Amino acid sequence: MSDGPRPEPRRSTWSAALVGVGAMAAVDEIVFHQLLAWHHFYDRGTPQLALLSDGLLHAAQLVALVAGGFLLADLHRRRALVRRSAWGGLLLGAGGFQLVDGLVNHKVLRVHQVRYDVELLPYDLGWNLAAVLLLVAGARRLAGALRSPVVRVVAHPVTAALLDVGVLFVLYLTPLLAATATRPWLHALVLVHMLLAGCLFTWAVLGQGPGPRRPRLAVRLAVLVAAAGAHAYLATLLYARAEIHAHHDAHAATMQQAALWMYYGGDVAEILLAVALLAAWYRRGARRRPAPAAAVAT
Repeated sequence: MSDGPRPEPRRSTWSAALVGVGAMAAVDEIVFHQLLAWHHFYDRGTPQLALLSDGLLHAAQLVALVAGGFLLADLHRRRALVRRSAWGGLLLGAGGFQLVDGLVNHKVLRVHQVRYDVELLPYDLGWNLAAVLLLVAGARRLAGALRSPVVRVVAHPVTAALLDVGVLFVLYLTPLLAATATRPWLHALVLVHMLLAGCLFTWAVLGQGPGPRRPRLAVRLAVLVAAAGAHAYLATLLYARAEIHAHHDAHAATMQQAALWMYYGGDVAEILLAVALLAAWYRRGARRRPAPAAAVAT
């Protein structure tokens, strides 16, 4: 006797993610390449090469859309489609494409920019912020998967702090930083890691939204203070090392300026995170307190 169709949440997620990649690529190509004419996929060659690159992008997005659509149709036919997982995968695929395009194509490989002859910072911030919002929305849809044992370990505040601040020590105190200057793929990988690690650390410390059970407030606050101290120590160390080599290193002044940004920018981010953490704790406590009884008229 058959047990009936079994839901396939993982396949639903990845099939829809493929559709999300294709859909976001289509939005990019139709809106920004054709209607607004802000850029082509490859703008570092001749106009003919730029049009060819757009055609290749269009072909790739069609393949992703058709392949993902067929996979979803097969899941639906077998009654194995999990709609919540599919929506989450769709958003994750769209956000992933947007983030890779914004960091790798725009900033590392520089095959094109969002727009030319304008101040790029607002456009870059808007582009990458939209990617992060899509990724967050997709993760919220996949709340069940966020409670797996692997995610429970990765999302612990200590692990998140090591992935965020700990990797900074590896980056700046080993030959890894010099290697990123000559290997664009490694530079892109470091940028993506630091962005995602920062989001993970914020999520792990705040404890908001779906996900595994977080440690108590005292643990998360202690991890935040320790991470802030380590971050400040690294910035101070980099500043001091640059000052020692200032007389014979042409890049020492740039390194000192970057260390100052790391020190004070980190302070601002960590103070805001601590305020948000304590505010959330206060709001939860206020909701738990019973409402005062109404005064009895005498």
